Amino acid sequence: MEYLSPEDYEIAEKNGISRDNANQRFYKYGWSKRRTLTTPLRKGTPEYVKHRKIAEKNGISCVTFSDRVRRGWTYEEASSLPIGTVKPRKRKITAEQFAIAEKNGISIGTLWNRVSCRKWPVEKAITVPINKKFARKTS
Repeated sequence: MEYLSPEDYEIAEKNGISRDNANQRFYKYGWSKRRTLTTPLRKGTPEYVKHRKIAEKNGISCVTFSDRVRRGWTYEEASSLPIGTVKPRKRKITAEQFAIAEKNGISIGTLWNRVSCRKWPVEKAITVPINKKFARKTS
């Protein structure tokens, strides 16, 4: 069985690849030894790297920064808003639309299922009546 030798780790280190990263590439992902030791790490776009450094200066870890970006925050928001900041979500359904759905006999659960899971447009989801044949019986 092939393994990474101490000399391999030295080659990786010279190429800017940490021991942990080399182990992950070789043993977990099954990369070839050559690819493991020579493929440079991805650093991200220049703008991403710039804002990641700003985030670190602001006391925001790399993990938190990249998680924020993955969740749709802008680089500016992800690197500057303090830890614990909750970015308000855009509401898919307004209070008025909830009221219309309720008036039409459509429960909140059904409405969310139609919009989020089935990808119905909100206007259709709040107006199409419930199919009584499949509705849950409440007695």
